Amino acid sequence: AMSTSGIRYLLAIEELSLNGAVRSKDVAEKLSLTRASVCRAVDRLSEERCVVREESGALALTEKGKIIVGRYERCIRKIREMLIRKLNCRESVAERDAINVACAFSEENIDKILELSVQEV
Repeated sequence: AMSTSGIRYLLAIEELSLNGAVRSKDVAEKLSLTRASVCRAVDRLSEERCVVREESGALALTEKGKIIVGRYERCIRKIREMLIRKLNCRESVAERDAINVACAFSEENIDKILELSVQEV
C-alpha cells in the first residue's frame, strides 16, 4: 500500500500539473518540505512506477499514479462533502481535513467510502 506521504506527493504533483510543468522545487514549496526530501520521495515513487522524471526534469504522474490520485480524489471529495453537509465545517477546513483523513485510511475503508452513494454522504 502507498504511504501517507506518497499519496500527498502524488496529489501535489497532480494539482501543480494543472498549471504546467512540475518541478521538485514546486512540490517542495507546496508541501513545505526540502527539495532533498522531495527528490528522495520522487525516487521512491519512480521505483513504484507512479511518477516519471522527464528529460527536462519535470515530474509527471504515470498511468498508475493517475489511477491512485483519481481514487483518492474521489474519496477526498466524498469526505469533504460529508464534513460540510453533516458537520457544517468551513470549506477550507473540510478540504484539509478530508485530505488528512483519506491519506490515513486503509485501502479497505477507501473502497467503503467510494461505495457510498451521494445520498449516504
